Parts: sequence; structure tokens; C-alpha cells
Amino acid sequence: MGLLKTILCLPHRTPERINITIHSGGNGFDIPFPFGTIVVPDTPDGYCISSGCGSGKTESIKSLIRQKWDQGILYCVDTKNECNRMYQWIMDNLTGEILYGKTLKPNDVLMIHSDADFDKMKEYKTHPEQVIRIKILIITHVRFFTDLINYFLLYEPNNPNPVVPVFDGDFKKLMQQGNLRKYILLDETPLFLKPFITFSKSLLGVFSEKNKKGGYRCKSQTNIKDMYDKFIKGGSLDFYKGTDRVSQIKRDVVLELVPKHYSEWMGMKDKNCNIHFYPSDLIHPGMGSHVIIYEGAGDVLLGKGSCFKLLDITPKYNSQVDFREFTFGLSRKHRPDDATYALFVKSICSLCRSSSFGKTLIVIWKDYRTDDERTLTKEAGKSEWADKLREVLLTEGLAGSNFTVTYYGASDTKSTNVYRDYQNIILCGNWDLPPSVSGQLRKAYKSKTGQDEYK
Repeated sequence: MGLLKTILCLPHRTPERINITIHSGGNGFDIPFPFGTIVVPDTPDGYCISSGCGSGKTESIKSLIRQKWDQGILYCVDTKNECNRMYQWIMDNLTGEILYGKTLKPNDVLMIHSDADFDKMKEYKTHPEQVIRIKILIITHVRFFTDLINYFLLYEPNNPNPVVPVFDGDFKKLMQQGNLRKYILLDETPLFLKPFITFSKSLLGVFSEKNKKGGYRCKSQTNIKDMYDKFIKGGSLDFYKGTDRVSQIKRDVVLELVPKHYSEWMGMKDKNCNIHFYPSDLIHPGMGSHVIIYEGAGDVLLGKGSCFKLLDITPKYNSQVDFREFTFGLSRKHRPDDATYALFVKSICSLCRSSSFGKTLIVIWKDYRTDDERTLTKEAGKSEWADKLREVLLTEGLAGSNFTVTYYGASDTKSTNVYRDYQNIILCGNWDLPPSVSGQLRKAYKSKTGQDEYK
């Protein structure tokens, strides 16, 4: 009788285009990008990998996840589509693989966003503490900074009943704990820095009491909770409308942080009170995680100094760029008359036809905005400006295969390489970054990059 042979049939696995090398005995690694190798130190800290746009950053992230998923991975991206792509890649290429005697199972991976699997999202909202056991957690940037940030950072894969205290805002203490995910990976720089909570300053009256000098001071933590339960909970001014466990925890966090921010809020002139969690909050001496931003233009955004250490490649670009300014003629504050719009379209057509080669990306506003109000395009991913311009350019005879019209802030322009073969970009309107936005970026990353440098 012949030998019995067992043939193990595995699904097709897609190899990463860039394979990192983990340092022996450490958690640092080398990334062999096309234009040079970036070395990530073994010491946990905040790092910004600036390898150039389209250099293969996400491919290198896949390689890191493949080799270190047992250490706890948090992967954050701009859009839900990017979350979906990474989740599917892991399902197709990593589940079933063995690392140091452990097998990655489908339920070791969790994706959290508003369109994710209904049952898994329901489980998360009911038992959020279970995310601490997840080996690979995939979320959007917005959710990371506006949801249960301390839950996302903690990692206890072998604890069947994890218990997480209410977050007190002490990031230094949090980031020095021994039960953290080893890698916090931010694929592209988070730029949409939404507050954890925004509420009317008038609510501070509920949390205030007179002091001996006739001024106001914050009530005690116990009294704050009592006043919230009596006058705010369940009403139109409640912090969060949901009744699930996640919403309850977020309310508890807000109440915990009111005394910390009370004096600042009382001294400001704004009508609203905000609590922000920023990327810079994660960076502290003695931290236990590698917090890594993968940003092709990191040398521009954070290169003048930041709490994130710049890991750069120079030079990384060798293409010639020609900047030309043309008269736009339109204002976002009102709808243009037919004659003015026709002149604008003529200019765009002329620019597209004068380009001797390549496709053109045209970027315009999403909606109309006045000083007092904003006329929103209600459907997500749609822009009245962009749709109208696209239609009229086709009517004028431009080939649809030679141009694309999108709008500022569109999700299809974030963290993508789909426009890498476009030779021309037309930016309609004032190409600028408001001082309020650049100021927030400097605060979020403790950056020294100035307004003109951002522009």
C-alpha cells in the first residue's frame, strides 16, 4: 500500500508589494520603499513616515500587520471604503495563518464604522469592552477621536471579562499602561478633527455654583452627575441621543471631564463648549505603543517640528511641476449668472484642450456658501457644482475619459492613488487653508509649520 499523502489547499494569497523587516528582538522595523529605506526605531514613540505619495505605504502596513497582528493592531483610515478594503484583504490573506503558535481567526478582526456588519456593530455598542480582546481593530479616523478612544488603545486578548474605567482625560497615564496595542497605525494624517463633544455653554449654569467671592465655580463630580440626571438626561440638550452602552459611556466621559475644562470654558467667548482629543495627546515619554502616521507629504505637514518624529526620504520626487494662475471669476457666495458661468466654462475647456497630454482632474466647491448660511447638497458624495460642471463640459465636447470633476473634501480624493496617472490638476477657487484650520493642525500635532508653509 502506497504512502498516504495529505494535500493542504489554501486560498490564493496576495503578497504585499513592500515587505518590511522586523528588528530582531524589538518592535521597530525597516521599510524598503522604492526611493530608499525608512528605519522605524524600536523605542515606542510618535513617528511620521514621509515616503512620498503613491510610494506603497499601505502595502508596507499590510506587511506589518501580517508579522505583528498578535501584538495588537489598531488601523485607522479616512474613509469607510478604505476600512472595507483592509478588512477584506485581511480576511482573504491573513485569517488562518499561524504566528508564534497562534492562528488568526475571523473573529479576531473587527471593523467599526456606521456601515459595518449590523450584528457586529450591535455587539460593539452593547459590549464595547470586548474590543480590547480584538487582535486587529479597523476604524475611521473620526471614530477613533470621537468614540471610546481608550477602549481602542487597550489590548487584553486573553481577558474574557475586561473592565475599563471611565476615561479621565489623562493620556499620559493611559499611554504608559502595560496593556496597550503595540501599533497604532494612522494611514494618512487625520485632518478632519471633529470634537469628541460639543454642547451649549448655557449648560455650564447647571454645573455651576456660587463661590465665596461672588463668582462661579464648578460643582463637585457627584453634584454634576445629579444635575445632569435631573435637568439634561433624555432631553433635547442631552450630550448623546443613543441609549446603547457606548453612548452611556461617552456621557460618563463628558461628565468626568467637565471639571477639567470648566475654567477654560468659563473664560472663553464662544457660545459652545468643545472637548477635543488630538493625535498629539497620544505622545508621551515612556509610552508603550508605536503611534505611526503614514503621510506622503509628512515633510510638508509636520516637517518644521512636531511631537511626531519625522522619518523622511530625500529626494522622493523628480517630476517637473508647472503652476499657472488663471482668473476664476466666480464666487461661492452666490449662484453665478449664465454669462459669467459661460466664461468660466470656456476657460476650463481652453485649459483642458491646451494640455498636450494626459488626463485632467478638476476640483471645485461642493455647495454654495454665504456669510450667514450654507446651501448643502444633501446627498452624500454629491456636489451641485461638480455635477453641473461635468455635464456642461461633456456638452461642450470634452471627452469624458480625459477629465474628472470632483469637489474639495470629497472622500474619493482621500488616501487614494486613482488619480496618479493624471497629468493636470485645475483647482477652482481660492486654494488656501483658513488660519483657523492651520491653527488647529498645529495644536493637533504640536507642529511648528506656519500658515504660509501650509499654503
